[in-house]
Amino acid sequence: MKEERCVLLTSGNVPLAQGVILQRSGSLFQVKILDEKAADVEQHEIIHLVGADRDKPLQVQCHLQR
Repeated sequence: MKEERCVLLTSGNVPLAQGVILQRSGSLFQVKILDEKAADVEQHEIIHLVGADRDKPLQVQCHLQR
C-alpha cells in the first residue's frame, strides 16, 4: 500500500510539517509527523491537512486531539 503523504499548515496557511496519514476513520485522522516537527504542530489548536497525492485530493481543517 502506498503511503499517503500530507502537509500540515497553520490556520493561517503557513507550512508546519510534512506527515504520513496512517489511518482514517470517519472524520478522525491519525498522522505521523515527519522530521521531528511534532512539537511545532502541537503548539496549534487548529491546523489544515492538505494531501500531497494528486490522485487523492484532500484538504481539511483539523482540531488536534491530545
